Amino acid sequence: MLQNLEQIVKTIWPFMILHAAVSVLIFSAMFYALKRAQIFPSTAGLKPLKAGTVVGLAISLFYSSDLMIKNAQSQAMSQAIAEQQQAANAANQANPLALRADFLKAIDFLTNNPDQLTLQSKAKLYEQFGGLFPNGIADVRAYYDQLKVAFTCQLSMYEDGLQTFRKKKIVRSEQTAKCEGLPGTFFNRERLIGPEMLQAHSLLKERILKPVPGDKALSEADLKLMIEQQQKKMATLERIFQ
Repeated sequence: MLQNLEQIVKTIWPFMILHAAVSVLIFSAMFYALKRAQIFPSTAGLKPLKAGTVVGLAISLFYSSDLMIKNAQSQAMSQAIAEQQQAANAANQANPLALRADFLKAIDFLTNNPDQLTLQSKAKLYEQFGGLFPNGIADVRAYYDQLKVAFTCQLSMYEDGLQTFRKKKIVRSEQTAKCEGLPGTFFNRERLIGPEMLQAHSLLKERILKPVPGDKALSEADLKLMIEQQQKKMATLERIFQ
């Protein structure tokens, strides 16, 4: 922190001098005005320049000291955070699956919050997880292809729900059946469509055909909204990997 403070002093000392000079001028003028106005009897023997210099320098010194300490603390904190991030990245490099899991969490967040996807956040994403793409664009494309399949399968299952509603019977499309047979190695699981997801969509279809008493029945508009939201996620995913 002391080293940071020394660097800050070297950087801002010209502004400190300027601030001190301006403060002296302002307070000298203020004391001069008070003396001329004769509002307070005690100001009769006041020396405006001397008083302005003392008060101005004191306030400027307090302000500059506070600014330097806060900047030093901020730099020290930023450095500590950067070191922690480097340590975490080093640990993740030693454990590629953990790094990939964190990347997938980031993708999930961005596709659910597309307003957070900016040029800056995208650049930061690839900077943070650059270790996943040692071969550059080829690795990026491979990740996109895997994620696109997963998102497409999710969309297919929502579309099955809509068709189940319309036909009043359980619908399982060929696309969904194909998805259920795909391996999930990329996502560190046996199947792309895990048992929890299969169960969730099975319950969704049952709820469509036999609404739970007391619960709001799913409408065609609700199911269309699920499909629309998944399509928006896929559009965001494409923007991330463009």
